[in-house]
Amino acid sequence: MQKTPFLALVFLFTTFLCRSQDLIFSQFHAVPAQINPALVGTTFAPKFVSGYRNRAPQWPNAYVSYVAMYDQYIDRYNSGIGVSVMHDRHGAGIFQVNNIHAQYVYNGRFAENTGIRIGVEAGLRQEVLDYDQLLFYDQLNPETG
Repeated sequence: MQKTPFLALVFLFTTFLCRSQDLIFSQFHAVPAQINPALVGTTFAPKFVSGYRNRAPQWPNAYVSYVAMYDQYIDRYNSGIGVSVMHDRHGAGIFQVNNIHAQYVYNGRFAENTGIRIGVEAGLRQEVLDYDQLLFYDQLNPETG
């Protein structure tokens, strides 16, 4: 019983250390796995979604993102499955992020009108930094820039 307060404090402390920047599309409801993995398989028909986002079009290729997602409901297992692939390109390709995620959702029923959806997501992430395109202060001429 004495481990419970300690574990609660450890969990609370680690949540303050976590930082994240999620990719947000203008039509966020079109990519449900981006919001919450438990939203995968909410329709009975298979669904394929693709999206494109250019965050700052006044600057060429400043922040461009692509996403493709597939999900479907499997009635036999009372579950849903999904796969999503995302690519972010920052600063004309200086920094790139690639993600691939798989989602699984189980629909539990307690009664006719009462249930719970539990979603689990696992994925891989790759971050690439092109060091050749970086410009440091010591590379600049103090007089002409």
